[in-house]
Parts: sequence; structure tokens; C-alpha cells
Amino acid sequence: MKKVFTLVTLTGFVFLVSCGPSKEEIEKKAKATEDSLALVAANAKAEAEAAKAKMVADSTAKYNEEKEAKEKEQAKEKPKHGSKPKEEAKPAPGKVSAADEKGKASFRSKVKHANADSKTATPTSTETQKK
Repeated sequence: MKKVFTLVTLTGFVFLVSCGPSKEEIEKKAKATEDSLALVAANAKAEAEAAKAKMVADSTAKYNEEKEAKEKEQAKEKPKHGSKPKEEAKPAPGKVSAADEKGKASFRSKVKHANADSKTATPTSTETQKK
């Protein structure tokens, strides 16, 4: 009885091992996995290209809208025939702008240097002819 039981157990174990997937089945499963990965990669690439095309189209449309708005604004600012150009706003009396102060300071420094140079300068050709 013991031998029969061992023989039945071993036979069952052999059938259990032999019922696993064959080499062909393993290859089919691997190929199916590769195909699905390739399909996912192709879909991702197509989506990326579509997103890039949409981004380019959106930025081009935005640029064109901004350009048209700028042209309309310039057309409004453009003076019509016979109209006088607008004068710039002048600062209030007694107030001096920073640009005016800077201009006055640079003018004063140029005058100082010109006066200093004229004192040490050599006589000109007309001055030498007079002597």
C-alpha cells in the first residue's frame, strides 16, 4: 500500500509539472507584452507631437492677437491729417526733473573742463600771428 501511495504521488507530481506553460506559450506571452509596450510608446509619441503642435498653434495665435492689438493701438495714436501733435506734459513750475538735473550737472562739468583747458592751452595760430 505504501508503494502504491508513493507511486500515485509521484505520478501526480509529474503531471503537475508537465502541465505548466510550454516554450511556445512563454514566447507568445513575451511577444504580446512587447507588442503592447510598443503600442503604448507609439501612442505616447503621437500625444507628445499633438501637444507640441497645439502649443505652436496657440502661441502663434496669441502672437497674432497681440500684433493686431498693437496695430490697432498705434492706429488710434496716429494723428489724423490737419491735427496738431500732442505736446508732452511739462513739469510743474519750480519742480525740476531728474533728467534736467543730470543734464545741468554734465553741462557744468563740461564748462569747468573747458575753462581749465583754456587757461593751460597753447596759443592758437591767430594769437601767434598777432605777436
